[in-house]
Amino acid sequence: MWDADQFQVKRSRIPTDTFQKIISNIDQMLQAYGSPELHGTKDARSRFLAPLWHRIVAKFGMLIRNIPESMIHGRITTQGGIEYQFQSFGFNLPVYGILSDGSSWIFFRFNRAVEDGKVKLRVARGAFSTEDDRPYLEYSIPPFQSTKKVEYVRSLRPVCEYIYFILLTRFVNSIGAFYDQSTRRQSQRSSTPQWPNSRTVARNALEKALLAARLAEETQLTGYKDFSIPNSFATEVWAEVDDSVRLARAAQPHEYHCTIKCCSVADIDDG
Repeated sequence: MWDADQFQVKRSRIPTDTFQKIISNIDQMLQAYGSPELHGTKDARSRFLAPLWHRIVAKFGMLIRNIPESMIHGRITTQGGIEYQFQSFGFNLPVYGILSDGSSWIFFRFNRAVEDGKVKLRVARGAFSTEDDRPYLEYSIPPFQSTKKVEYVRSLRPVCEYIYFILLTRFVNSIGAFYDQSTRRQSQRSSTPQWPNSRTVARNALEKALLAARLAEETQLTGYKDFSIPNSFATEVWAEVDDSVRLARAAQPHEYHCTIKCCSVADIDDG
């Protein structure tokens, strides 16, 4: 049982056509490497599901970059799993971690705090809400070999949307830090006004992505299959992230550094 601090991990809705492309990429991995139960290590199983990360990370136009490793050096071993390190802007902001062995995902947040004049590392673990409002600390998917394909595919969508939430949250925080820095410098650079614009767009995108996810969950609970409204919201957000990235690049095109350590289509429906 995890007795330390916790933080809430939420779903941020991605467009259905984007999820279909992700699953199409996983189908290609299946054809190339075989099904997950044939992979002898957690490392191999994690790589099989790498497309869950790649398309979402790429959305941020190299402002967040993927550096996959199999270990958090000197601190936590993933025991053969894959640790995805994502770099974004660099400031004294929380560092997020996502550990996966290909069948389960655990989320962490690392904060640097000063206590009694000493710098300490505080670790919090991501918690997910359940229907009975009890938090759980790990998201798992069913075994590939004993699950119907459509159910296995559906289990992957929350993973994508948890990852999207973490990356989008980190992106918003990083833009805000850059804006605060630029105002403290009290310079008249033409780039400075772009930061508040980028931050406003990114914040709105995050709020709408969370709303779209809630609407989709409510729609699913009612038993209806019309996900047009949440999917419309998600598509708008997907475009707004592009706008925010463009504004951030225009603001300061050469300074990208902070860390996020993260360690068939016809069967897909909107649910």
